Amino acid sequence: MDVLVTDKTGTLTEGKISFTTALPAAPHVDADDVLRFGLLATEVDYSTGAVSTVGQNPLDVAVWAAPDAAASRVSAYARLDVIPFDHERRMTSVLVRDPEGAVTLVTKGSPEEVLQVCRDVAPSARHLLDEQYAKGSRVVAVATRSADGLTGIRPADETDLTLAGFLIFLDRPKQSARVSLKRLETLGISVKIATGDNARVAEKVCGDLGLESGGTLTGGEIDALTDADLAVRAEEASIFARVSPEQKSRLIHVLRANGRAVGFLGDGVNDALALHGA
Repeated sequence: MDVLVTDKTGTLTEGKISFTTALPAAPHVDADDVLRFGLLATEVDYSTGAVSTVGQNPLDVAVWAAPDAAASRVSAYARLDVIPFDHERRMTSVLVRDPEGAVTLVTKGSPEEVLQVCRDVAPSARHLLDEQYAKGSRVVAVATRSADGLTGIRPADETDLTLAGFLIFLDRPKQSARVSLKRLETLGISVKIATGDNARVAEKVCGDLGLESGGTLTGGEIDALTDADLAVRAEEASIFARVSPEQKSRLIHVLRANGRAVGFLGDGVNDALALHGA
């Protein structure tokens, strides 16, 4: 092996994701509102009051473990429909009816994708997001809109939303990874990071662990490249951020086509294609 492509969460980081705070991004919303919307926009069944997070993604598990989650009154809401998370949309949406009968669409997911379907996002909100990325925080955006009259939702309904705020998470770099990265370097094995997380967060983690960056490519940039162009860029870049399972797999195949002996390290369902390709 002369190239190791690795996921970030749980490999370079501890993988023990903890929820730290909810940050409002609209004047009429407070932190409790953002947390409540975040809890509503999960695939957890909260209608019975006894919530089980078994099998849920780590970010949702962390939100439900927040000290204020129990007081959020989400069991008073009726969930009418849900669009589960997928790695193309990078969002989860729910249609809920509150105790007063008002119906609301709530969307939670990658800030880049959620902000694209929001209207009138204030510069202060984008600045708030940039601050969190600079700290290396993992961030989930939450947005809503009134949906009176709707009884079901589909991806086309994820539009014209109002940004409510951000959920902030901490996933510390794994200090033992620093030793491993140094050992790989002495063995002549180059390390590349392929993650679904934000580019700036991945760069911060790599910097904290002393891994020199040869440049970053995002999933959107990868899609715009031919295989021949990607083959060149993949040799140079060391961080591949906001990539889908298919893009991780494509990266593996391109590196192998370059004559490299490629290993892959990852523990998520979204790593299965790349693991198979390697």
